[in-house]
Amino acid sequence: MRIALLLLVSILSLHAQVPTEFEVSVVRPNTSGSESSRIGLSPDGSVQATNVTLVRMIAGVYDVTEQQDVAVTPWITQERWDLQAKADGLPSNPRPDQILPLVRKLLEDRFQLRVRREMRAMPVFRLLVDGRGHKMTPSTEAGVDSTSTRSGSTGIAMESTRVPMERLASTLSRYAGRPVVDRTQLSDRKSTRLNSSHGYI
Repeated sequence: MRIALLLLVSILSLHAQVPTEFEVSVVRPNTSGSESSRIGLSPDGSVQATNVTLVRMIAGVYDVTEQQDVAVTPWITQERWDLQAKADGLPSNPRPDQILPLVRKLLEDRFQLRVRREMRAMPVFRLLVDGRGHKMTPSTEAGVDSTSTRSGSTGIAMESTRVPMERLASTLSRYAGRPVVDRTQLSDRKSTRLNSSHGYI
């Protein structure tokens, strides 16, 4: 009887449902005037965004670049927001396919967002490893998976922690003037720092 009971508990645990929306969420305007912004995902599945435009959040959760967001109204590229959200029942270090649908639903409900995907031809940059190989090392840091950027008269500074290369490419797209597509074939996560003395990369 004890063995049967333990087996039943294990089966129920394996079939536990992943939540479909955040239990707690706060979205509010950020009027600080700062040029710095940050988006982070904690190991417990909570999401934090600080001083971020809606177009940047759309690009992140729908896996597109800001240049691919068309038919948008000007305010979504100008007004900035803070977002905090937490869902119970997520596994530790949730996968993107477990957390992104929750963020999409939050944005759709909060901003009455409606998204339609179309195929269009457009120029892109490819992010490649050159013939000498790369000098990056896999990130061994525990904790938040995040990217923060600061821009001003002296240029752009970007710091990423535990970020997959495809997400790094997406972030670079915001400053490259066109979408950046990851073709590095690097599957592990990297922590990087990038500084540019120009307003673009």
